[in-house]
Amino acid sequence: MKNFSHELADTIRGHLDDMDWKYTWDEEDGIIHYSVGLKGCRLHSANALLAVRGNSFSTYTICPLSGSPDDRDGMLALAEFFSRANYGLTHGNFEFDFRDGEIRYKVTIDCDGVLPSRQMVRDAVNIPISMFQRYGDGITAVLFGMKSAEEAVKDCEKSSSDLLSALRSLGDAPDGLFEGLRALLEGHGDDDGEDEVEDSDSEDDSDFLAS
Repeated sequence: MKNFSHELADTIRGHLDDMDWKYTWDEEDGIIHYSVGLKGCRLHSANALLAVRGNSFSTYTICPLSGSPDDRDGMLALAEFFSRANYGLTHGNFEFDFRDGEIRYKVTIDCDGVLPSRQMVRDAVNIPISMFQRYGDGITAVLFGMKSAEEAVKDCEKSSSDLLSALRSLGDAPDGLFEGLRALLEGHGDDDGEDEVEDSDSEDDSDFLAS
């Protein structure tokens, strides 16, 4: 059995239950497994897990596509893409494994001396969703050699900026709405917590727990 805080795990599970999210709980290793739907990009869904530790927890959302270690140029292009995408992020980051090409987004929440609020748990799950929805088409474009890493990141970030500009041009919505949308598109904001989270299993969690 892994060493993790049962009080922290119970608090997190309580928040997920209150929000009617579906998941499976690994009591032995302190891991919550779930899956998420992705909208507005070529990546339609992703498996994920939430790993509870002694005084923190992390979410890992795994891209359904991965790089090929046999394609060195392709791996380097993906590495450049994620270096560019990660620059300036404040809540989590993309991770790219050169050993097997796995792509994931990680968010870690420090709970030293406190228990997480419902909003903290919601953000830890939803921020990776918004980030894959923002950068998913760029990942696909680089993976299949349709765009350079620089071009793909610029297109992803321009699309988000254009959406906010179009909404602001309507002129009728309160400023708070625009701030919330900007934060969400940058991976910093609140979601409504209604993304469907389904049961999923993971074959091997050792790499996640080591991070």
